[in-house]
Amino acid sequence: MGTELSVNETVAADPRPPLANDAGSPPAPDGHAGLLKRLLDMADTYRAEGHVHQAVELYFALMESYPTTPQVRPALARLMDIADVYEATGERHQARSLYERLILNEI
Repeated sequence: MGTELSVNETVAADPRPPLANDAGSPPAPDGHAGLLKRLLDMADTYRAEGHVHQAVELYFALMESYPTTPQVRPALARLMDIADVYEATGERHQARSLYERLILNEI
């Protein structure tokens, strides 16, 4: 037969951290910081691939849902950059929408 991995070997080879500890409890709070960083990275990837609307929504989701986290400042900076590009390229309506949404979120 061919080389097959058992379920245990597959799990052991997975470099990602487990979703729960041995006692079955949820990840520690510091695990959330890693997840929020992944969401910020995902938004950055959307933006780099030209999917600006998806990036904008994810940046706003981070800011609105997790306003006290370190990811808020870079998300805000990226939204301002996007708005600046919209304004510089004559898409003032898009820029204005972003600015107004930022104001409404009291950022």
